[in-house]
Amino acid sequence: MPADRGREYRREEPMELLVRNAWYVACWDYTLAETGMLAMTIANEPIVIYRGESGRLIALEDRCVHRAAPLSLGRREGD
Repeated sequence: MPADRGREYRREEPMELLVRNAWYVACWDYTLAETGMLAMTIANEPIVIYRGESGRLIALEDRCVHRAAPLSLGRREGD
């Protein structure tokens, strides 16, 4: 019996060039409309960026914790 028989082989994904838990430039502040949301992927993570009521930029994982739907497809109500 061959030594590798019964082994499960998986294709290896290329090594990430980005470091997790680090700061990355996502966009310029003027590219984000006052009421809009910007969806993007950074380091293979879906992110949504929007402005709060105070004008401050906020970035969240682009996933609703209740339904797993993208937040960027919804609407913003308050902060």
